[in-house]
Amino acid sequence: MANPPVSVIIPAYNAEKFIVDALDSIFAQTYRPIQIIVIDDGSNDRTAKIVRNYQTSRSSEVIEQIELQYIYQENGGPSKARNSGIKVAKGKYLAFLDSADMWPQSKLSLQVKMMKEH
Repeated sequence: MANPPVSVIIPAYNAEKFIVDALDSIFAQTYRPIQIIVIDDGSNDRTAKIVRNYQTSRSSEVIEQIELQYIYQENGGPSKARNSGIKVAKGKYLAFLDSADMWPQSKLSLQVKMMKEH
């Protein structure tokens, strides 16, 4: 994918219980195309396996409209994880979603529209 307008950065640490819900809420967005960057901040649970399985189960959608990228780093805290995501982000706009949170379907559409208009 070239440069999607929005890059969503998700810092994740031992997020196996919540990461699928967070990813599902991004895939349900009415706004496309987007880049999703999961920064695994040294998890010692199944976070990596879950995100990789999610990548393969969504492969055709990922290639066409959503790029899902997984990056592992040694534990450095959420700020370091967010900064790592910023370094690889391709989007004009950055959005941050914690791994235990979810978004309503129109969140990105509304925010991008507002930023473009103002």
